Order: sequence, then C-alpha cells, then structure tokens
Amino acid sequence: MKLTVVIPVFNEERSIIKTLDSVSAVSLPAAIKMEIVVVNDCSTDKTAESVKTFITENPLLDIHFFEHKINMGKGAAMHTGIAKATGDYLMVQDADLEYDPADYITLLQPIIDGKADVVYGSRFMGGKPHRILFFWHSLGNKFLTMVSNAFTNLNLSDMETGYKVFRADIIKNIVLEENRFGFEPEVTAKIARIPGIRIYEVGIAYYGRTYDEGKKITAKDGFRALYSILKYNVFDKYILPSLKQKYIWFFSLLILFFVGYKNHDIHKPAEADFLKWDAAEYYHYLPAVFIYHDLSFQFTDSLKQNHFKFMVGNTKQFPILHGRMSIGQSMLLSPFFLLAHAYANVFDYSCDGYSPPYQMAVLIGCLLFLFMGIFFLIKTLERYFGLFVSVISTLLIVLATNLFFYSLYEPGMTHTFTFGLVSLLIYFTDNYYRKPSYKTIIYIGLLMGIISLIRPSNAVVAIIFGLWNVSSWTEFKERIGFLFKNYLHVIIIAVSILLVWLPQMIYWHWLFGKFFFYTYGLKNEGFFFGNPQISNILFSYRKGWYIYTPLMFLATLGIIPMIGQRMKNWFLVLLYIAINVYILSSWWCWWYGGSYGARIFIDIYPIMAFPLAALILWIGRRGAWLIIPAILISGFLIQNNYYRMWQYNKNTVHYDSMTKTTFWESFHQKIPDSAYKYNLIKPNYDEAHLGVYYQNDKPAYTKKPPRDFLLELENKIRSSATWYQQSEQKASARGVPVDSVIAGDARWIFKTQYNSIVPE
Repeated sequence: MKLTVVIPVFNEERSIIKTLDSVSAVSLPAAIKMEIVVVNDCSTDKTAESVKTFITENPLLDIHFFEHKINMGKGAAMHTGIAKATGDYLMVQDADLEYDPADYITLLQPIIDGKADVVYGSRFMGGKPHRILFFWHSLGNKFLTMVSNAFTNLNLSDMETGYKVFRADIIKNIVLEENRFGFEPEVTAKIARIPGIRIYEVGIAYYGRTYDEGKKITAKDGFRALYSILKYNVFDKYILPSLKQKYIWFFSLLILFFVGYKNHDIHKPAEADFLKWDAAEYYHYLPAVFIYHDLSFQFTDSLKQNHFKFMVGNTKQFPILHGRMSIGQSMLLSPFFLLAHAYANVFDYSCDGYSPPYQMAVLIGCLLFLFMGIFFLIKTLERYFGLFVSVISTLLIVLATNLFFYSLYEPGMTHTFTFGLVSLLIYFTDNYYRKPSYKTIIYIGLLMGIISLIRPSNAVVAIIFGLWNVSSWTEFKERIGFLFKNYLHVIIIAVSILLVWLPQMIYWHWLFGKFFFYTYGLKNEGFFFGNPQISNILFSYRKGWYIYTPLMFLATLGIIPMIGQRMKNWFLVLLYIAINVYILSSWWCWWYGGSYGARIFIDIYPIMAFPLAALILWIGRRGAWLIIPAILISGFLIQNNYYRMWQYNKNTVHYDSMTKTTFWESFHQKIPDSAYKYNLIKPNYDEAHLGVYYQNDKPAYTKKPPRDFLLELENKIRSSATWYQQSEQKASARGVPVDSVIAGDARWIFKTQYNSIVPE
C-alpha cells in the first residue's frame, strides 16, 4: 500500500523543514510506502527554496514539489496535490505542525484492518495531548460540526479537522470547488453521499498555534464554512441522483403549494367559473360528447352568454354549430372531467358539465400540469446549471410572470397546460440525446402531437427536438446525419403526431368534408406575415411582452452569457424566440383579445428558463455587489406581478385598452381616480381584421351629454317591436303623438333606472 501525504504551504519558511523532517521520520509498517507531495501556493518568503533544498539533501525520499504561479488558497493547493498524488490512500498535512505526524499509524489503523475507506482525526476525542487555546474557536468548530452532521446524517465530533485519510479513488473522483477553508465541509458533504462509504473517526493530538505564531483562519472562514455546508448539502449540482430527486420533489411541491394556497384563498367552489370565453370553447367538446351527445352544439343555447359567445355556424355552407378551437385541451381534461361527472352524480350536483365539480376538476388539472412543468423544468435545468440556480429560475418564472395569473385566476385556459407539456418535451428530448430509445421517441412524438393540437401555432416545438444542444454549424451537420441515420425514430415521431391528431381530422371531415380545415378563417381571423407587429407585441403599452413581463426581457438578455460561455442551446433559444415572436406578432389580433399581459408567450417559458438560468449563474459568479441588487430586483418583479394581477381583476389594468398614460398612472396608484378610465383607448377590431392598427382607435369610455343618451333610449324603444307597440297604445289612449310618449318613457327610464346619471 502507498500513502500520499499532501502538504499545502504558503509562507511557511519557519516550519516547513521541521514538518518535512517529522513526516519523513514517521515509522510506517513495512507494507506501506510513503509519497510526499508539497504544493507551494505562491509563497512570498523562502518556503520554495527551503523545500527544494530539503529535496536535494534527501534524494532517497519520494518527494514531489509543485508550485502555483498565483496565490489561490489552501483548498486549491489541496486540489493540486490530490490530482498529482499516486498513492492508494491520501491525507493532508498542514505545514504548521498543529497536527502530529506521529498519529499517522492511529489514522491508518482502521484502513489497515480493512474496516474504513475514510478516517477523520478528531481533536475532541481520545486521550491525546490537546493545547488549550481559544474558547470561541472551539465552540465555532463544534457548531459547524453539528450543522454539518444535521445535513449529512453523520455523528462526527470534529468535521473541521485537518487530518483526514481518504481512499485515493474516492477523493480523486469527487469534484472539489472550495479554494480556502470551505474544503472541509465540502468534502464531508460529498463523501457522506457515497453509497456504502465506511467512515471512521479516531482521536489525535492537537498543538494549536496562536495568531502570533502564524495561525491564518479567521471568523470570515467560519462564515464561509457555514455557507459551504448549505451549498454542498442542499444546492450542490453534483448531488447524487437519488438525493437530487428528493430536493426537486420538495421544491416543486413547495412552489405548487404556494400557488394552490393562493387558489384556495381566492376561489370558492360554489362561485368559481373557469369555463367561459375561450376556455369554454376549448372545453365544449367534453360535455357535448359525454353529457349531451350533441356535436352540433345545440345544447349551448341553454348556457350563459359567456359560455358560448364564440361558437360559429348555422350558415348555408356550414349549418352545424361549431367552435374555432381544436380538441387538444378537451383531450387533456377528459380524465378530470369524467371524475367530476362521477362525483356530481354521486353527490347530487347538477350534471350539466359546468357545475362546481367540473369547475374544480379544471382547476385540479391545471395545478397538476403546473406541477409537472415545475418538476421537469427543474429536473432538466439542474443538469446544466445546478439545483440552486434551477430552483430560483423556475420560481421566478412561476411567480414573476403571467403564468401565475393563468394558474391562479383562469386555469381553464390552455397556457399552464402547455407550459407543463413543453417542460416535459424538453426533458424527454434531453434524455433522448443522452441515450436514444424507442420508448423516449414515442413520448416525444405524442407530446409534439398534443402540444400542436392544443394550439396549431405551437407546432414550432419541433425545433426543440431538431436543434437540442446544437450550437455550431458542425454540430448542425452532425445532427442532420444523426437524424438520417435514425430515420425510423423520425418516422415514429410523425406517426405518433398523426395518431394524436386523428380524432380531430375525423371530426373536421365529418363537419367540413376535409381532414384539415382552418376554422379561424370562418370569422375572418388570420395572419399578416408581411406586417408583423414585432415592436408592438414586445414593447407596446397594450400588453407588450417585455413591458408587462419584464422578467422575460432579463431572460432574453441571458442569451448573451450563454453565447459568451459557449453554453449548449444558445442557438436554439435565440432561434426559438425569434420564430415565435415573428409568428405570434403576425396574428391579426397581436394583443390576443382580453388577457393579462402577452399570455401567448407563456407557452415558450420553459425554453426561456435556460437563458434566465444562465443570467442568474453569471450574476452569482460576480459577487455580492451584483447578487444583492439581483435579489432586490427579483423580489420587486414578484411583488409587481402580484400587484398588477390584483389591478387586472379590479379592471384597473384593462384587458385590451391600456395606454402609456394609464400604464404609468396605475403603476403609481393602486386605485387611480375616476378620470383614469377616460385615457383608455379601445382597439379597433374591425380594422385589425384587415391588418390596420392604431389608426382609428377610440376611447374605451366617453362622457355623453344627457340629451344624446335620451336619444339613444328613444331609438332603443323604437327598435323594439313590443315596446313600440305599447307606446302606440299609450299615445292612442291619451290622444297625443307617439313620439311624445316615447320621449316621456325615455325620461322616466333615465330618472328611475339610471338616477339621471349617464352611464359610461
């Protein structure tokens, strides 16, 4: 057996020769050879000359000398020594002789007996000499050991000891990062997670130094040790997979718990109404098939106005009523719907598809897909950025963007569901390129199918699969070759997508006589690819993405450190953002109707998590001067998002009519004054259908003179056949003109119903 003794030195000219004499004089069993590795951490005294002289004077000793060109710290010197060691076992010897080499035999005995892989030398156990020095140092060491033990589940008495013996293959295979005294808690955290590791502790002597005698450790190093305990036990990117999995579950559930708690705080089952407007149109297929057995949607005549407003049909060309949306969202919600339907039957709720059990089923489905998005996004990000950065990135995306709103207030919309599906697609895509398999490729195909079926413009997710981890022209050509070589996998993806789309194609063929039909065209809705509103969709006060979700502007900036550090996927992120911005800004209604912020971009947030994580990682390496402002900005973004969500629900942040004036007025005032609404400008939807914007928009609210409003009421009476007939009867009975009766009725309505106040 060969023992390597690593001696890190920095300005130790007074003690290095004595240390080398003591180490080389240790009498080891004949079967154990000793190798000494001295690493000079750029000493400014005569340490290097002393070591070189000793080596020259002792040619029979196995001593190797290495030097750092700049001072990097004790930990860095140990890293070098570990890398250069050739022994079967390895230990560190400080050059100050606070630890006695005579204890080598004691330290090695559990290894010689075949019982240990790692041995710690404890200053606080056994009957060896122990110099009495500093109370607070001793208390600090014991406190750090206790905290470390709490995380590692070890019962060490002295984690901070400088005497540790490691099996060389163990210590060499651990990625070590700390360059100063954080080495001790770091290495303890990492060896504690190795399955089956055998750790022993033995008592050793300790001859501590005073600061006058050259002691270097300070209170600052104690705080660094505490930081290292937390970092390498909780947020370490090299945590073993089983432990990482536990942390990912924990943080995912913690974020979901917060969203779920806020949901419970806001919604009451008897009052919840998630199935309206667009959400209703995505959902209608479920009650149509399972309750009303009516794909002509005649049952919608009995629903509230906001449940069927956008249904179209009943024309000569297409006499059957139908919706614009495809069936993808209904397919996702079907398990939750069926459970709600069974629950409604058992517990005597109305089985109409819209009563409280169905509403809650949609909310539960939304939260489940949110959890799936959080969990798999953290899981994938962790592979590239470490657990801590991944959790922070995901937390910000959930709480500082409109994803929070659509998970909290409008869970019936598709966006949270798509967020979960795209996160899952990214996870399986990353798995596939690490280890291709038929099972994984089927998952990828099915996910691409359902994502595109929910919203056909999301078919661009195919780019994620095609360009994952491609960051150069050479890698692009290699990817093309890989896909050609694995053409069967590409065919499986295509078949899987087709299987998901098949029910939709059959339905369209039954309804329109075609397997593919552009239903939005029936309402004159389409894209203007020659007139994309890129600046508006990004920066407009009418829900510009970067204006209402500033976190995404910072995330976009994260592409810069991705490129600078040559991270994987920078090209994919850049291209994916560009294509989505172009397509989405080309839609006739680029503000996407009534919504909180640019909701359409929520679908790409899983991809945006990567540049955001890169930015956070870059900031984290710059020190406190940048980390502290970043923490404050993150807190502001979360608070501002929640503040704006509250205003949106109070109609202060208007769903489609915001302007620069109203944006900044509402930013400074939680509840602006009554004159605020007159600065809102309503978009002209008729001109938007033609690709014309901002030219003839009108105020959303206007004050009319009472006389104009009375004329409106009179015209309303005249336009109603029943009402006008009653007015004629009154006029005949009184012997006055009918216009006089209508004018009198209008004044009566104005006084009694409106309290003589013109409505806005």
